[in-house]
Amino acid sequence: MESQDNIQLLLAAEKEGQEIVNKARSEKTQRLRQAKEEAEREIAHYRAHREEKYKKMLEEQTGNSGSTNEALNAQVDEELKSMNAVVEERMPKVWHRSSWQGNIRVVHG
Repeated sequence: MESQDNIQLLLAAEKEGQEIVNKARSEKTQRLRQAKEEAEREIAHYRAHREEKYKKMLEEQTGNSGSTNEALNAQVDEELKSMNAVVEERMPKVWHRSSWQGNIRVVHG
């Protein structure tokens, strides 16, 4: 009978040991999930911080892009006006319409 009691005692200890292992696994899984969630929050915070820093750096380096675009557009417009004036001035010298043939020919000189 004593051996029967010992077997029962061993089975109970084995069951208790398995419960302890299962509880430890469950707690480990829970800690891993919690650590993952915390890491994801830290990553999101770090990413937002770096993006804000990057945007600020871009703004400082490029200045106000609206005023930059306006200045570039004004410069292009001025250069186009200048080129058009030169073309208008030189057009009669370059192109000469021949009245007797009705053809256009290039006059060098």
